[in-house]
Amino acid sequence: MKIIAYLPFLVIFILSFNINCGCTVDPPVDPGDTTKTDSLPYDIIWQTPQNITDSSGSYSPHFTPAIIGDLVFSANNVYADFLNDKDIDTITAYNIHTGEIIWKWSDFQSSQKYVSQNVIGDNIVFVTTGKEVVGIDALTGETLIRRISNKGEKRISVSQDILFHCDLDFDEKGTDIFYFDKVNSQWKKAIRIVETGNLRIQAYPPSAEIKSDGDTLLYFQKRFYRSEPFLAGSELYCYNLSKKQIVWNAIVDSLDSNINNTPYVAEGRIFFCSSKTVHCFDKSTGARIWRTHFPKTNFLATNYLMTEDKIVIGSDNGERIGVRKNDGKVVYNINSYASSFWRLNRYKNWLLNVHKQLEIYDINTGEQKFFLNTTHKKGNFNTGVAVDESTGLFYLPDGYNMMCIKVKGL
Repeated sequence: MKIIAYLPFLVIFILSFNINCGCTVDPPVDPGDTTKTDSLPYDIIWQTPQNITDSSGSYSPHFTPAIIGDLVFSANNVYADFLNDKDIDTITAYNIHTGEIIWKWSDFQSSQKYVSQNVIGDNIVFVTTGKEVVGIDALTGETLIRRISNKGEKRISVSQDILFHCDLDFDEKGTDIFYFDKVNSQWKKAIRIVETGNLRIQAYPPSAEIKSDGDTLLYFQKRFYRSEPFLAGSELYCYNLSKKQIVWNAIVDSLDSNINNTPYVAEGRIFFCSSKTVHCFDKSTGARIWRTHFPKTNFLATNYLMTEDKIVIGSDNGERIGVRKNDGKVVYNINSYASSFWRLNRYKNWLLNVHKQLEIYDINTGEQKFFLNTTHKKGNFNTGVAVDESTGLFYLPDGYNMMCIKVKGL
């Protein structure tokens, strides 16, 4: 007991002795991150480091995590030769239960190697750089499909299990829409769209519909524009791939087109977002049913979600928007100001958005539930989120790790 009573004096004496005798005292050890895991609004099930560093690479901002079976896929830009800027996008497959890396893929063959989009097909991961399109076997990482073009569109689409890609003429007077014929394992031209006047045009990958009579219909956008005098707009097409004929085309009355969105086919209608306007057309005739304009937004975002009665959309300047499918009436239009909505996803009745943090909103009202930030780590959530509906687990990168998390309260 006496020793304990004198301990404070002993500590002061030792420190004084070290200072007077010139001895060095080891500085206190930095405890590092002291955030308790149980204080986070989610549980970390697993996290696997990504093969990136600040100086030699980064996450791939245009690759949205996706799930096939027991695998989840993400990507990062790993520079093979940083000084010469020869970048190689590495697509990685992780086991969704353990985070174990199953395979990596870095087999782009064209000079441009930066992923501009990815989509998921039937057990295939499709990625594109614009000029090059690749289909990767989800189970093995083997390259199954490849196409390289001189001036390819940066986006692809997979609809009715058909892969589509477009080539733009160098003079921007025509676009060829190609699709991959799985039966014959070859690329075929679906249609060529040309412009004979003084406009420049570009067509974009379609959505497909297979009719009860076996015919395949393609719904796609054609953008037209010129510089002097300025003119810009878009046109929506329905094309019968089986009969090789245009069924109808309709002008989309927006000054600027949205090159990111493919038309959405549902309930006898075609839903389509231009840059500031949501449109609804009759699927059979192309007649306009309604349109809803949002003049204050900069640009309606990359994708949109369909609920039972609404179209849910985001914008690049922070708006989250719900529009009724039957008449186009606005259910909600809320501006968060601090975010942008480019890669929306849905889990049950929750709207998910990733913008440095995982943002969760009520999909029916647009009201905020909560934000999941990563201030306890060196990175931020990025690029989007994949959700396993059967388990409620979320998969997303945080800048340094690929993570599997369980959000509390959902």
